[in-house]
Amino acid sequence: LWDGDMDFLHDYVTINYYSYIRLASLALPLLHKTNGSLVIVGSIVGKTGSPFISYYAATKFALDGFFTSLRQELVMQGINVSVTYCVIGLIDTGFSVWFKETQKGSHKKLSPASDCAMAIIRGGATRQ
Repeated sequence: LWDGDMDFLHDYVTINYYSYIRLASLALPLLHKTNGSLVIVGSIVGKTGSPFISYYAATKFALDGFFTSLRQELVMQGINVSVTYCVIGLIDTGFSVWFKETQKGSHKKLSPASDCAMAIIRGGATRQ
């Protein structure tokens, strides 16, 4: 639950939002020259929000907004850099197991991490 810890939030935003933008900004000149691709891993929580992880949801909403806007800006400039934003659900990881346990009565199935990884790779490789 959100407890107002601004130091934690600052660190979390730095890691889960700012770092994505920084890395993309550093990569864009080379990606522009090579017609490359950016692949960003988001979360369904960045589309719907969820209790107990407001700080996480905030960073995923922000990533979606930033990279959706960046994709449009690149198109407007005629820059052939693909921006694929992957929206993943509950993956069989420690975080998702914990999250599922916090959702009383949740029967949501956890997807295997390897399946998720392959879907991310396919999406980036096919520029979708």
